[in-house]
Amino acid sequence: MPDQFVLSDHVYSVVGIKGGDLFRPREFGLNPVTACTACWRGHVCQYGIENDRLVLDKLQIALGLFRENGLQLQHGPEINGVRPVAPGGKYALFNNVYEGLSLEMEFTGEILIADGFIQELYVHMGFHPAWKYRTVFELIFDRGGVVEIRDVSKKMAELRSEMIKRPMSPGLEAGDQRIESWVKSTFSLDYNL
Repeated sequence: MPDQFVLSDHVYSVVGIKGGDLFRPREFGLNPVTACTACWRGHVCQYGIENDRLVLDKLQIALGLFRENGLQLQHGPEINGVRPVAPGGKYALFNNVYEGLSLEMEFTGEILIADGFIQELYVHMGFHPAWKYRTVFELIFDRGGVVEIRDVSKKMAELRSEMIKRPMSPGLEAGDQRIESWVKSTFSLDYNL
């Protein structure tokens, strides 16, 4: 489950990050647990831009402690003046949801956001790279301030035309090391343009 980014009232998937992590749950005393196999990290963030600043606006997170008798769910602390709510329904993946956080992120680096996933390029593993989307923007930040927003969709289309000539996954004949390396790469959001 990728993080999301709202830009001009449109929701995009975060498909690349260069410059380090954005939100680190442990810095807020949060110890996420795996929500499901689609979200091993136990949380999903939604970012946006407010007053030309990068903000974390929504956080969905699974919090709990593993005890002898199983997982004991926990209620999260207040963050930036916002208390989490527990979503209703027995199939909720996250037991703590923070909405309207407006938490400024002091991030310096670039973020790729994308929309229009090309379903024919689907491979079941990790996060999908930017070249598998029709619309891609690169957002550049300095200490949380917006420096530039670039449409890199054309560049991704050019990369896509090269990437589709290659195998999408290592294949059955690949050795353990190659498969392990590929799996690791699918969970990385690092990128180079």
